[in-house]
Amino acid sequence: MDRIGDYYVAMDGNDDWSGTLPEPNRSKTDGPFATLERAQAAVRDVVRAGLQRNVRVLVREGTYYLKDRLFLSEADSGTQEHSITWAAYPNEEVNLVGGVRLTDWQPYQGDIWEAAIPEGAQVRQVIENGR
Repeated sequence: MDRIGDYYVAMDGNDDWSGTLPEPNRSKTDGPFATLERAQAAVRDVVRAGLQRNVRVLVREGTYYLKDRLFLSEADSGTQEHSITWAAYPNEEVNLVGGVRLTDWQPYQGDIWEAAIPEGAQVRQVIENGR
């Protein structure tokens, strides 16, 4: 697979990896990051060092559950000479979900199911199968 970005984020990534490969290598010792937050930290390191080139972060296909808001600020910005671009990997669909995924659903009463809500989560809506 060709490298068309500087950093990658993927569902099968690992935040301990370099983030510079679009998919894990054969030995699973390097590959994309797992989270947008880790990619953001890597980009901020480049910006802090003095942006000398365009930087492109490509997010691989999948649904990413953000544990917190993703704040973009001047620390994430390019310059007049060099840009920073965040995009979905070509021909792949990316969904960013600002919430937590509820798992371990259990029958409650009749057609009603229940799941524990993580401590500290503020529930405003629940979406199931896109509805």
